[in-house]
Amino acid sequence: MPLAEALPMLLGIVALFVGLTKFFLDRYLAQIEKRFDQLEEALRSEAAGVTALREEFLRLKAELPLHYVRREDDIRNQTVINAKLDALYLKIEGLKEKV
Repeated sequence: MPLAEALPMLLGIVALFVGLTKFFLDRYLAQIEKRFDQLEEALRSEAAGVTALREEFLRLKAELPLHYVRREDDIRNQTVINAKLDALYLKIEGLKEKV
């Protein structure tokens, strides 16, 4: 086969190979781009969930002092109440002795 006949056939085969390669690469890149878009959407969704969770945590943190009494504060309050009750008891006993 002379070179003049083989060259167009060889160029046709190379062009077919290049065309098929471009076709499959374009499909592959489109799939990758679609997957990246899905991942970006999932990331946005997760970011919104994290933001909502952070806001809920901050709200609970702000409400915590309204609903929670520390142990030391409770002990101090009980001590004050007991001291007042003891003083009241002593006054009652004092009044009993006078009567």
